[in-house]
Amino acid sequence: MWWYWIIGIIILLIVIEETIYYLENRIAFGKRQSRIIDWFKSLKRKEEIPAGDKPTRRRKRE
Repeated sequence: MWWYWIIGIIILLIVIEETIYYLENRIAFGKRQSRIIDWFKSLKRKEEIPAGDKPTRRRKRE
């Protein structure tokens, strides 16, 4: 039963820290994105790069 309290407190601390980070960036730089959104966008960018492309063959020098 006490595991629920520990997990809840950890989640609450993460939410509080992300909120503070978001507000600091919004006040200082005018940004309206959090680190979590940036992390999701970086994951999407990595998936867009095709992994199975074959490298082009180099021309032989003559």
